[in-house]
Amino acid sequence: MTPSDPRLTVEFQRFALENGTTLIVTPVSDTALVAVNMLYRTGARDEDPEMTGLAHLMEHLMFSGTPRYPAYDLPIASVGGVNNAFTNQDFTNYYIVLPADQLTLAIDLETDRMANLELTDKSVALQKDVVVEEFRQRYLNQPYGDLYHMLADAAWKKHPYRWPTIGLKPEHIQQATTNHVKSFYRQHYHPGNLIVSVAGNVKPDQVYEQVNNMLKDAPPATGGGSTYPAEPTKGRAVKVEVKKSVPASFLAIAFPVPESSHQHFTGLGFLADILGQGIISRLHTALVREKKVFTRISAGLTGTRDPGLFNISGLLHAETNSHQAVEAVQQVIQEFAQSGPTKDEMLAVVNGLITQTLYKRTQVMNLALELAVAEFESHANSVNEMISKALEVTPNHLKWLAESYLDPENRIEIHYLKS
Repeated sequence: MTPSDPRLTVEFQRFALENGTTLIVTPVSDTALVAVNMLYRTGARDEDPEMTGLAHLMEHLMFSGTPRYPAYDLPIASVGGVNNAFTNQDFTNYYIVLPADQLTLAIDLETDRMANLELTDKSVALQKDVVVEEFRQRYLNQPYGDLYHMLADAAWKKHPYRWPTIGLKPEHIQQATTNHVKSFYRQHYHPGNLIVSVAGNVKPDQVYEQVNNMLKDAPPATGGGSTYPAEPTKGRAVKVEVKKSVPASFLAIAFPVPESSHQHFTGLGFLADILGQGIISRLHTALVREKKVFTRISAGLTGTRDPGLFNISGLLHAETNSHQAVEAVQQVIQEFAQSGPTKDEMLAVVNGLITQTLYKRTQVMNLALELAVAEFESHANSVNEMISKALEVTPNHLKWLAESYLDPENRIEIHYLKS
């Protein structure tokens, strides 16, 4: 399979609306469905450091209803559709999948709540309680739940990635007023901050007409845009040690790496896969099966719009010293930097990328999301450049990436120890 294989090419049309909205339409003829994906260029990084968690709270509130549609989910359920949303540090995403002949309903629902969302003291208070409870259950009362809070705090001192999407602490959410929420909504939920991606049994010109007509009267933004201070990429070695009542000690190691649109990101993804994805990975083979330093270990990238992290983490064996475990991980990295990947490892990561890509694209929801995220990160056509970029990655390049980026001088360590 080569980059020219038609199965790896996504045909789409891109429209730039006068109000600032970007529209991407992908016709898929062999389906009876359509997916409408609404990506807002706003996430946790757009929050005030003294009031974090608003982006995630806003996601919850977007289901509160409008005068025209008091119960947002009801019209979708009535035609057999599904919908959901998620927030991360960079953007907030909403999607609906429903029969293709119900496209107008999906667009109407989304554009209506972008302009006419009812934000009352009652609805805000209700969702604040929901989010605070989520914070407690998933991050405060869960073993290792606050690990990412510690890692983010250690990795960033200036950039808003220093707090997770859920927020820095529950008090920030509790203190948010209806006016705070309305201000965030009007500043970030507007046509100029929106990428609409539609995939399914539709005609691009007709979709453009509908989206353009329904968005033309939407209110513009209020307030200015966000700024994101840069963080030093070198000399960021940090070591944090805590003791808590957890089932086993846990070790998290991270290294600063470039943003997801960077030329080295594909190679770093391959490096993460070879080192720490699955039971045949280098770290699992050496440190779980052979040396029994960890009971489980994995590696991955944060994949953020601004520079992020290369993460390696795992549960330690009861008799393992966490500082010795760090050195064991670094030794595996060093050996890889010297020898590089095998032919089988290179073949596995390339074939894995192709398989995952083709599998995900069998669903219109995934296809719409992939195009929206690609447009947000750089440009939509990057979905068609992904495989050719992957085939350009060489074993020597992966060796260089391991040596250059996974440097102990920039290593961030969180020793989350069993008390």
